Amino acid sequence: MVWLDCCRFCVAVFGYPLASWALLSVSESNQPHGQRPEQFSVGEANKDLDGKIHVCVEGLDRKALENAYRADPLNKDEDLFTTMSTVMKKIEGARVVCREQDNTIHELMGTATTNEDGCATVAYDTSKGWDWWGKPDIVCTVSHPEYERKETNQLWNVDGSEHTMDKTTLVIEACGSGVVDTWLFNKALPESFQPACVLHDLCYDTCGLAQEECDSAQFQRAKKYNILMARLVHEVLKKEGGDAYDAAQDKACTKTHSPTTCPEATWSIKGGSSGLGSDLACWEEKLKICDNYPADARTKMEGHWLKAAKQLDWSYEWTQGEKWQGGVAKKGCVDRDFTASEEVQCFDAPLNNGCMYD
Repeated sequence: MVWLDCCRFCVAVFGYPLASWALLSVSESNQPHGQRPEQFSVGEANKDLDGKIHVCVEGLDRKALENAYRADPLNKDEDLFTTMSTVMKKIEGARVVCREQDNTIHELMGTATTNEDGCATVAYDTSKGWDWWGKPDIVCTVSHPEYERKETNQLWNVDGSEHTMDKTTLVIEACGSGVVDTWLFNKALPESFQPACVLHDLCYDTCGLAQEECDSAQFQRAKKYNILMARLVHEVLKKEGGDAYDAAQDKACTKTHSPTTCPEATWSIKGGSSGLGSDLACWEEKLKICDNYPADARTKMEGHWLKAAKQLDWSYEWTQGEKWQGGVAKKGCVDRDFTASEEVQCFDAPLNNGCMYD
């Protein structure tokens, strides 16, 4: 029912034309996402496998992205991901299954596993009558436990005994749950969105980060590749991402926020316009941070000042995080050049009883 959910969502958000596009995309799909490939018959074994099919595989380097996320969770360094090549890697251990595929008949040609260079050579018997014309129509399926299964390009009625498929790029399951299913990611979004999608998932999985901040950072990354699709995804997240965010936060915060005996102290973050010379603000709250690391304090505070700014009906720059560039410090706002009279409001438990100064 993914297609139905997607179409209903398109009608609700964008009207009939995009819903029609979604239906058309589904009707053109030969195989539902996640379904095992069709069964195929096995050709006769032959000791002289003189044919060769070369397949090379790459995919997103998730570990590199996770390391980068820890260094810059909210995309303050906007040039971190300018091209897909910065986070791609050759995939070792992918299983490659090649077959001769007509409209209804699928015959196994051979299998192989990619080496550390990401490539594999599938051997097959050229003497077998693979097609009525004796020229096989070759397509290969590539699978790996950490990625979505994907088919290579198809070669039609090929001559000779050695063939090279186009490089195959595998994708990670990212960007989606419920209505915004991974089906939509694989079918509608370009592969260049993968880094932004994975980082967005990591952001949702970090306890204390606000959904608005995660969605904004995802948009800033994705718009470098396709501004129109970035806007589309951003609108989808605003309307449909709440449940996924809440579920991820419940899991992340239950796991990471265990009771601690670390001392409690007041931490704050300062924000303002360029150069912090005017229109300044400061948020403070009490936290238990064991090692006095500002990054840990920011993680625990993250999002509280944005939600407070939103409740105060401040501008987009304050509610989306663009103006909060003054850094986190183990001190209250009064110790950061604010006066007690500049306290605007203190908030209740959901915002950890924090206070806003302006």
